[in-house]
Amino acid sequence: MGVVLGGCGRFGGGGMSDSILVRVTLDSYDVVHPSEKQTQVYVQIPEVGRASWLLDSSFYGRLKNEPWPHVIDEAHSDYMLRGVVSDSASAAARQAIVDWLLLSEGAEYDARFDAVQEAWELDQARQHPVARKLLKENGELQARVAELEAAQGTVYRAEHPDSGITLGHYSTAKAARDHCEATERRSWPTGTTLAFDWIEDDEDRVAELVVTAGQNEESATGYIVTALELDSEYDPEAAE
Repeated sequence: MGVVLGGCGRFGGGGMSDSILVRVTLDSYDVVHPSEKQTQVYVQIPEVGRASWLLDSSFYGRLKNEPWPHVIDEAHSDYMLRGVVSDSASAAARQAIVDWLLLSEGAEYDARFDAVQEAWELDQARQHPVARKLLKENGELQARVAELEAAQGTVYRAEHPDSGITLGHYSTAKAARDHCEATERRSWPTGTTLAFDWIEDDEDRVAELVVTAGQNEESATGYIVTALELDSEYDPEAAE
């Protein structure tokens, strides 16, 4: 079995670097000389291709912990120096990887280099328990931030429209619903067993509070929570 190093980053905020893969493997690949070990560099770039380079065994120690852009560059340079000839499909796959990463220019080169570098850094972090835990927490935090950013333009109004009473406006639906439930609970005698439920109308973005008291049937309370979209900019035409 070969010793495989590398992998793809699965933490963080997503993007191309999440599926870029480089493996540096030391094993026997020559069926004619099975006792001789070689270093295999396997590279996978989404929407570009997959390719392998077979190098001398000494490359394993030099490349196993190196940043992936450097690994690809070293593998390509060795093949160029030795004038390695292989089947056309394999040669085309390697050239596609090299063209994409090493022969691009300007901002395009910077973006591609950074993507491969980021994938390597994430892979390195995955090998350490503490860093792995921090990456997981960071991913959860980013998801929470995205959730809050998406909700910035929404306010939830808790009210009893039949009575003309507005209880308050909240940034989360839960807070608005809690206010309605607490207000309804105070209208029942102490000790009454109450079970609340919400009937949602996704089209109107309105949720209605219903209650089951003791053995009674479910009944409407009149309290509703409405999701209101707030404009982030002034629209003079809408205002008119």
